Amino acid sequence: MDGLGRKRLADATPDPRYDHADFYWRTELTALLEVASLSEATLSVDSASFENDQLDGKALVVVSGNARGWQTIVATNTSTGVTGE
Repeated sequence: MDGLGRKRLADATPDPRYDHADFYWRTELTALLEVASLSEATLSVDSASFENDQLDGKALVVVSGNARGWQTIVATNTSTGVTGE
């Protein structure tokens, strides 16, 4: 115990509800890009210059503007367009 009657950290028992920690990392593959058009499954970006199929299998999330919150897993992409699953 310390001078105030509290258990020292070494004396305390572990919290049974906390046995591990999960950390999830993400990598941003592009800077913010302006969406030219968006349909149900296809997004076009005029200012992009992706390699074909560069984004296949990656998650795509629109983070601002009218389409904010739209997200998909990329099925295929062209140099300026992305088609989701």
